[in-house]
Amino acid sequence: MNTILTSILTVLSKNGITQDDISTSYLNVYPKYDYSSGTGVIVGYTVYINLTINIRGIDSNRTKIASVIEGIATSGVSSISGITYDSSNPDAGKTAARKAAFSDASNKAKQYAQLACQKLGKIVIIDETNQYYYPYRSTLTQDNRLGSVAGPVAASNDP
Repeated sequence: MNTILTSILTVLSKNGITQDDISTSYLNVYPKYDYSSGTGVIVGYTVYINLTINIRGIDSNRTKIASVIEGIATSGVSSISGITYDSSNPDAGKTAARKAAFSDASNKAKQYAQLACQKLGKIVIIDETNQYYYPYRSTLTQDNRLGSVAGPVAASNDP
């Protein structure tokens, strides 16, 4: 385990990830037993460690994520999961999005007022709704999605 962890930390360091961006989010240690003698004898320990890693600068280095994942995957880990993307400054993007949305809504309101031969009045309500996208992972096989066919399918010349 120490060898794997050292290998992971080496990969992260080579990719410019500092200790401040690495944290342990889960740790579990439990004994492994050998029952061949009739009673359980501890012969070692199994260790599970989950690391949380922040990878910065992906907007300027698009290959950085691939390099980190590939390096970690070849270092002996049993799984890589929970990959999420976030911004270190989400407010900047939200501010720009609000400006664009307000401008778009204002232009539409002006157009509707003009088409209705009316004057544009005061703003009555502004409602901000946040929608989040969570990737959907299907557990269906290709056959389940397309529908299974019990036998061979023959081509037909019928129109």
